[in-house]
Amino acid sequence: MVVWAVLAVVLTRRREELIRGMKARSRGQRAVQAVLRLALSIALLAFEMFALSKGGMVQGSFTLWGWALTTIVVPLFAYLQTTALVPLILNAVTQPSSDSSDRKDADHP
Repeated sequence: MVVWAVLAVVLTRRREELIRGMKARSRGQRAVQAVLRLALSIALLAFEMFALSKGGMVQGSFTLWGWALTTIVVPLFAYLQTTALVPLILNAVTQPSSDSSDRKDADHP
């Protein structure tokens, strides 16, 4: 429970910094950033599952190091997933600039 409270505090405190940093990037860079964060989060979760299968669980229960690994990996997974949404949402709600190489939608001349 404490881990999730800490994660919520970290995300809340970094929100403006993350949004400001993403706004400074182009739409294409934001899209790449989102994809990389999502891919990294999936790889991290796959690593955890692999590690747990190699001794992190005994008879359906976590070992001590399995609990420690899960306590570290799952919040990192959630952090990466959550921060991957920021560039995706910014791309969805902002218009490409006129000097951008991004194509404009037909609905938005």
